[in-house]
Amino acid sequence: MGCCGQGRAALRAAGAPGREASISRPPPASTLRYLGGRHMRIRGAVSGRLYEFTGGKRTAVDASDASAMVRTGLFARD
Repeated sequence: MGCCGQGRAALRAAGAPGREASISRPPPASTLRYLGGRHMRIRGAVSGRLYEFTGGKRTAVDASDASAMVRTGLFARD
């Protein structure tokens, strides 16, 4: 005889009836331009994502990381 935990696990695996699958949405993005030299890599303080910038080019970053990056003075919002 199985325990109740196995029943819950089976329901999760099969998906609960009447519930829609959750829709995964990308995080909101901000576009930043690197004001420095040729190339830079930086890890987002909030998201932990690694970003690569090339001087003067625009790069999309997670909105939660953008403010801290702009405060460094090395990036501008576009």
